[in-house]
Amino acid sequence: MRLIDAAKTQAVLIGISSYTADESLHDLAAAKTNVDKLEKVLASPTVGINKENITTLHNAAQPQEILRVIKTAAQNAQKSLVIYYSGHGILDEDFNLYLSTTETKVEDIFFTGVSIDAINRVIQKERLLVVLVLDACFSEKAFEQFRKTNFYVLASSKKNTPSKYPPAEEYSAFTSEFINILENGINIRKTELALRDIYLQLEKNLTSKGFPQPRQVNTNLVQELIFAKNNSNTVVPSTQLNRNIILPVFYAVAKYRNLQIGTVVEEGDLEIENPFADDELSSYFEDDEGDTNYTENLQLTQRANQIVRYFPLFIAEELKRLFAPSPSEQERNLGRINQILRTYFATMRYMAYLLLAELWDEKVKHSISLSTTFSSLFKEIDNPTPSLYLPLVEEILELFLKNNRIPYISELQEWKKEFEETKFQDAYHSLESLYQNWRTQAATWNNEMIENQCLDAENHLTIILEQLAFLTNYELISIRSIRVIKLKNSKANFVHSLNHLFADTNQSGQIKKEPLSYYTDSHSVCITKQTNLQEEILNLSPLFFDKNTYTNNIPSIYFYERKDNITGGYLYRPTFSRDVAAEPLASTSGDIRLLELFEAFKKSLS
Repeated sequence: MRLIDAAKTQAVLIGISSYTADESLHDLAAAKTNVDKLEKVLASPTVGINKENITTLHNAAQPQEILRVIKTAAQNAQKSLVIYYSGHGILDEDFNLYLSTTETKVEDIFFTGVSIDAINRVIQKERLLVVLVLDACFSEKAFEQFRKTNFYVLASSKKNTPSKYPPAEEYSAFTSEFINILENGINIRKTELALRDIYLQLEKNLTSKGFPQPRQVNTNLVQELIFAKNNSNTVVPSTQLNRNIILPVFYAVAKYRNLQIGTVVEEGDLEIENPFADDELSSYFEDDEGDTNYTENLQLTQRANQIVRYFPLFIAEELKRLFAPSPSEQERNLGRINQILRTYFATMRYMAYLLLAELWDEKVKHSISLSTTFSSLFKEIDNPTPSLYLPLVEEILELFLKNNRIPYISELQEWKKEFEETKFQDAYHSLESLYQNWRTQAATWNNEMIENQCLDAENHLTIILEQLAFLTNYELISIRSIRVIKLKNSKANFVHSLNHLFADTNQSGQIKKEPLSYYTDSHSVCITKQTNLQEEILNLSPLFFDKNTYTNNIPSIYFYERKDNITGGYLYRPTFSRDVAAEPLASTSGDIRLLELFEAFKKSLS
């Protein structure tokens, strides 16, 4: 769903660059250039707000000037209202945030500044979609004060951190990156950008340059609404490189999800049903020079999006990187082989970890006996390698069979027969062999060898993903909070606030509340067959957990990597960021009980 409707959206852009009443407030020349440039970007086809619906306000002297303009814009807006402010943010004695004007005095901020509460009051349409962007010091404080039904607030800094307006730069640090993203796009597999896409790239760009971390908050999933076109010129072309993976995996997923397969495409006088069923039909989408038509690229991109949307987060994050290589990786090279191997690792690790989590439950609840083979394999959990995962999966499934237990993912019973055939086994062992060769011999490979190895790796990964497509029949959630409701002489009710976890930024972070007669566990990441949680769920602790369980931030999912041989701590890595180092469990979570949980897990299965 699009947030911006050209005729139904109003925008107010406020820039306060000059401060005449208080010597402690220095001028901010960039506040004017911020607003001038942003006005052009919002009126451009990238965002598409009608120019006559954009009001700019430079150096307003009194709070009333700003509030009147916001009130008028809110009254005229039929669907959405965008408010941008660039200037000094000031906290009063009670730590409430005020936006400054040209004549603001810090000691009289209550009378000379614009309070967030006052902005609340002048926006009287409760159902209006409101986007508030604040490039001001301490702007995260607005999260505690802004109260509308449907809103999104993007802050340039934390509530205890100043924003950065480098004196020699044309724009402030935050707005410069914001404008750059809108103008140049993001190299992801999307033609449009949701607010959350923009935020994630902003956070990455700013923190990598040493600037303050921006913050976001929203209600009713406004962060998932489309805000702008994606102007990146690398959004679509990489699909052809991945065609041989995308198509078979998409059709495998379609067996388990309600996906549209038969798409009618009009090409001249032809109407072609499902044009990607075989290579012959793809010729309809080639021009005279043999270049594949944009139509197929677009539909391949849509299918890649659906694969990423439905595969479990821990696999989908790697698929997302594979399907959207950087411009330097849009060919079959060593970097692509590396990403194929990462995807293979993530897939097998996920399979092994979810079965280990379930085996622990079965051991505690039903006292099932463990085999010596399992015990030998489990000793390697301190430093798991790809060669461990399939034998571990096989042995755990064998334990379930011997103890007459059905795995939570019931398809694994039938799949056990499938992988005993050579096709899956061959694919697994081929990738394992490639991993060893890649580590030791890659430097000696010529271009032809690299391309051949890459093609083989693509084929083997495709086989694995096809055979594991049933994993898309389940969803991952994180339990954010649990509220107990208990009336006199009645049973307690446990209202769970949960996030659906997807690698697709247009889907992940959907918050839902579910009343249940039972409660789940803190910090937990769970698999569910039904998203309404009325059926039994599988808790994946302690191998996966949500760091942000007790905050209002977007999910921060961590997975177990290995044991630190030096400190003895268990190292976890965030799913959404490959660039940061794995962190010790206790310091990551802030809760020593999670460390104790892992010790209990190991002790029970050792």
